[in-house]
Amino acid sequence: MNRLIIILSLFLCHTLVFAGSPIEPGQSFPGISLPAPADSAHREYLGLLRGRTEFMLHEVGADTIIVQVFSMYCPHCQRMAPTVNELYRIMISPEEPGTSMKLIGIAGGNSVLETSIFRDKYDVSFPLFPDESARLSASLGVVRTPHFFVLSKTGKTLTVVLSQAGGFDDPRHFLDEVLQATENRR
Repeated sequence: MNRLIIILSLFLCHTLVFAGSPIEPGQSFPGISLPAPADSAHREYLGLLRGRTEFMLHEVGADTIIVQVFSMYCPHCQRMAPTVNELYRIMISPEEPGTSMKLIGIAGGNSVLETSIFRDKYDVSFPLFPDESARLSASLGVVRTPHFFVLSKTGKTLTVVLSQAGGFDDPRHFLDEVLQATENRR
């Protein structure tokens, strides 16, 4: 009986997480609402006003937004954490001239507690948002984690310019791809 429950649970998780296909370059990114970060440094990083309880992704103060969809249970996401942290450090570095980019993470199927554990264990400095119901991840068509979406913002419209399943080895090379994708959009 226990074996049957485990098999059914795995099937349901697979069906929920692996249904659909991710949003492709050229398509609009859905207008998603996220909880405003409690951390004032994260609110400042995102360019959000104080006192907000939630915000729309297009309100982030940047022309380009990189969204990483991850799961704390994903071994690839765990291995990628130092590399994504390095990408963030490069992005906020004063040596990166003229870049108006922000990086956030959406923790597909993870609670606030699980997201906090991932943040603490892997020393993540950029904003992470739980998606316990996996509703946001499903609306993005994420078929596996990690998945990276690079969004170009025009007014309130976010357009996907890069959609990449899996990780990357070199954060500088990935950033070059991001810059090239956003340049081609402009």
